[in-house]
Amino acid sequence: MNWQRLIARSVLAATMAALAAHSRADTTSYPNKAVKIILPLAVGSSGDVFTRLFAKGLSDKLGQQFYVENMPSANGLLAAQAQLRAPADGYTILEGTSAIISLNPITVKDPGYNPVKDFKPVGGILRTAQIFAVPASSPIKSMKDLVEAARAAKAPLSSGTYGPLYLAAQQWFSSMAGIKFNSIYYKGATGTAADLAGGQLDLAVVDLVGILPLVKGGRVRMLAVTSEKRLADFPDLPTVQESGFPGFVSYAWASLYVRTQTPDAIVDKLAKAMAELYQDKSIQATMSQSPGIEIMPLGPDAMRKFQLAETERLRAIAKTANLSPQ
Repeated sequence: MNWQRLIARSVLAATMAALAAHSRADTTSYPNKAVKIILPLAVGSSGDVFTRLFAKGLSDKLGQQFYVENMPSANGLLAAQAQLRAPADGYTILEGTSAIISLNPITVKDPGYNPVKDFKPVGGILRTAQIFAVPASSPIKSMKDLVEAARAAKAPLSSGTYGPLYLAAQQWFSSMAGIKFNSIYYKGATGTAADLAGGQLDLAVVDLVGILPLVKGGRVRMLAVTSEKRLADFPDLPTVQESGFPGFVSYAWASLYVRTQTPDAIVDKLAKAMAELYQDKSIQATMSQSPGIEIMPLGPDAMRKFQLAETERLRAIAKTANLSPQ
């Protein structure tokens, strides 16, 4: 019996050593095939545009194709759950938006994932403030006008949004102002912007990239931006907080995440490539041409700290806006 046990132990040891060597080889050669980035946003949104920009940069840096798969539904829950089902090998990456990572765990009873335990940050992509906008034909020309119009209206004004954080910003504002909107939730920026320009909406809370052509074309009027300070490209556009709502600051952001069990060596390789892309002049130039968009150059550790801080900030906002888990 002893020699049988000895043989069994030897076989087990040899197998474990072979598996360890195979794992090291896979880590060293990563990536040796195409890498998918799951994006919980629609084509044409700012997140889509700039994720594809970084995907191309990662392809160039690491020598394999990084491609984007759009999955814009269920407030990002489907995208997060798809990431959980994927192997923890770095070949499937989740674009974790502020909604998926920090807001859903507060406003969704059972999202099916834990953003801290299940996902490991790789690096930030961008952050963008929201815009409160109305059709160009609207008599509303300021946030003060908006509040007065909402209070005087016989029925709630219609307000379009297309993402959980945009909806949260709208609800937060309506709570602070003591007014109500008829919220209409869209799948993406394109439909929201089109209905706003066409006058089917009284108001929309959107990102600037999505409505900029309509603003330049004179079909949409911006009322205010949710950033801390005025945008350099639109110095006459006031912030929401200087329009009578102190402390009202809101940004949507996005970062790349992998499964927590993904080997550190793979995460480090991805993070190093991302750090180089933050300094890439062509990426900086492209993003600087989009008002309201900022590169978020945070590595894994800094991104985790930012994520946790954002979760607490949104928890306070949810409490103020009476956003209970649904």
